[in-house]
Amino acid sequence: MITQNVSSRLKALRFPLIVGVVFIHAYTTKVLLDGGHQAGTEHVDFAVSFVRNLISQGIARVAVPMFFLMSGYLFFQGYDGSMGAYRRKLQKRVRTLLVPFLLWNTATLIRSHQGSAAPAALRRRQAGTCPAFDA
Repeated sequence: MITQNVSSRLKALRFPLIVGVVFIHAYTTKVLLDGGHQAGTEHVDFAVSFVRNLISQGIARVAVPMFFLMSGYLFFQGYDGSMGAYRRKLQKRVRTLLVPFLLWNTATLIRSHQGSAAPAALRRRQAGTCPAFDA
């Protein structure tokens, strides 16, 4: 079991690490405004660019490895070293992580395919060559 002290330390680390991941992903954000104007990170002065690079490409880059280490620490918490315990842990991870991952990605692929096929079906309908819409 995890002690209260370790649990509170991990909880305290989570928020800054989440912010770090957001900074990594928001590194080249560009927003289109009315009138065709852009706001974002393309044309900034040296100081802003330096701070942006320091945070997004420097300090924040520690977030992903830290999440990886925390995950590994929590995975092996209470592990007794036996192969059976390791197998049970892996089976539980497959059930709680891999199965939902595969289901959601399959649903997303199906939905994406439906969305990309819709314009072609509409063009065929407008041309009168789509039997599904001829009813």
